[in-house]
Formats: sequence, C-alpha cells, structure tokens
Amino acid sequence: MHEASAWVDSQLARRGWTRTGHLRVVRDSYRGQVAALATTAGTMYAKRPAAFLAPEGMILSRLASAGRPLPEVVAADTATGWWLSLDFHGESPVHDEAGLMMALRGLADVQLRAVDEVEYVVRAGCPDYRAERLPAAFHALLSDQETVAALTLHEVPH
Repeated sequence: MHEASAWVDSQLARRGWTRTGHLRVVRDSYRGQVAALATTAGTMYAKRPAAFLAPEGMILSRLASAGRPLPEVVAADTATGWWLSLDFHGESPVHDEAGLMMALRGLADVQLRAVDEVEYVVRAGCPDYRAERLPAAFHALLSDQETVAALTLHEVPH
C-alpha cells in the first residue's frame, strides 16, 4: 500500500485535498485491492484492479462523466491501474435472489446507456465481446485447459 499512499497523496494534492488517516485495506482478492481512506473531502476509496480489469478506473470515469450512476472517479492512473473515487455510499444489494436480480437489472441498465461509449471502452482495453466476436471468444475460453478443469461435470460441453 506504500505505492498507493504516495499516488493517492499526489492526486489529492492536485485538488487541494489531504488525507486525514491511513489507507485501510477493505478488500484484497484475485479481483484486486481496495483501500478506504478519510480525506478533507470525505471518505474515498483507492482501488487497483487485477490485470484482467486494468482499465476499470478509466472506463468508470468516462461512463460517470457521461451521466451514468457510477462512483465519481477523482483520478485514474493508466500505468499502475490505481484509481481513486469518492464514496458513493453504495452497498452490495446481493444478499438474496431479489438483491441479485436488482443488481443485474442495474448492470443491464448501465450497459444499455453506455452503448454510445463502446468504442472508447474497447480502446481503453476492455475486452471486445460484441456479438460478432462471441463465437471466437467462447471457443478460446473452452480451449483453455485451466478453464475447462474448473467446470463442473454438468457444465462441460459434450
């Protein structure tokens, strides 16, 4: 988190803000690292996604600037993947099937409203899985031995 601390401090300083506490790791998983921090502008989150999600900060920043209901990205570093956002007071609704359905509807809504941003997110590094590319993507996925090994017997193609 030392690397993140220095980057966060420099990004806050660019806006005239300062950190008022330490970075507190709230998630460290295969999907990335997330730290919460108190600042003079309120609670913020610093995140470094895993390599397969690397352009996440830049993409969220673009979609949020287009009026999408997403966290406000304060800064994003394309070199390291770190991004910093204001607290959006979000809490995962996924505690039961109704919450999962609500989350999936919200995700679908963001995707539908982001149709005009497809070229940007692909250029930013998001995988291009438009309809014409899906057959090749599924073939590549099912050709990967690690992926196939992770499937259950019911999921293995026959």
